[in-house]
Amino acid sequence: MTVAHAAIRLALHGGGEVLTSAAIAAFGLALAGAAYARGVWSVWRSAGPGRGVRRSNAIAFNAGLVVLAAAVIGPFDHAADEIFAAHMVQHLLLILVAAPLLVIGVPEIALAWALPPRLRGWTRPLARLRAGSTAGGLVVLLAATATLWVWHAPALYDAAVADARLHAVEHGMFVATAWLFWWSVFRLRGGRMQHGLRVLYVFAMAIQGALLGALLTFAARPAFSTPPSPHCCSCSGCARSNGRTTRRRRGG
Repeated sequence: MTVAHAAIRLALHGGGEVLTSAAIAAFGLALAGAAYARGVWSVWRSAGPGRGVRRSNAIAFNAGLVVLAAAVIGPFDHAADEIFAAHMVQHLLLILVAAPLLVIGVPEIALAWALPPRLRGWTRPLARLRAGSTAGGLVVLLAATATLWVWHAPALYDAAVADARLHAVEHGMFVATAWLFWWSVFRLRGGRMQHGLRVLYVFAMAIQGALLGALLTFAARPAFSTPPSPHCCSCSGCARSNGRTTRRRRGG
C-alpha cells in the first residue's frame, strides 16, 4: 500500500497530473509484489509453508524488488538524473543485482499460483522453459546485449532523458532482458558442459558491458548532448565540461 500511495503521489508533477517514470515504476513494483505475495500464500496454503517456494526464494524476490525501488524511485534516481556515473550504476543495479534476485525468487511458480485455478494452465509453457537450453541462452544473451547497446546510442539515450515515459520503457527493457538472461543461466541443467556455459555466458555479458563502458568513458568527443540540470552542483564530478558526467530529465 505504501508503494501504491507513492505511485499516486509521484504522478502529480508541477500542479498537473503527469505520468512520470517513477510513478510507473512504483505502480509496477506494487503490482508485482502483491501478485507474488498472493502466489506464495496460495502455494503455502496448499503444500505447506516453505514448500514449492522456499523462504529463501521469497526473501530473494523481495530483495530484488527493494533494489529496483532503490534504483528507480527516490534520491538515487534523482542523482542518476544529474550525474552520468550514477546513471550507469543505476543500470548495473537493474541488470546485475535486481534481475538475478528476482530469478532466484522463482516467480514462475508464485505468479502462476496467483492466478485463479482455471487460468494456471496458461503458465505451463513458462514452466517448461525452466530447464533452459543452450540455444535459448545464446539468444537471450544476444538480446540483452543488443538492448543495452541500442539504448546507449546517443540519439535514443537523449530521447529517454527528455521523455520520462520512454525512460521507463528503457528501464523496463533492461530488467526484462536481464531477467531472461539470468533465468537462462540459472536454469541450465546438465553436467560440466552446462556449468561451463554458465561461466561463458556471464563472462560474455561482463565483457560486452565493460567494452560499452570503456567506449563511453574514453570517447574523444561527448557521446550525449543532454544539457546539465540547472540544479546540479558545480563540483568537478558534476561538471559538464567533459560532456559525460551530467544528464537531466525534462521537467525534473
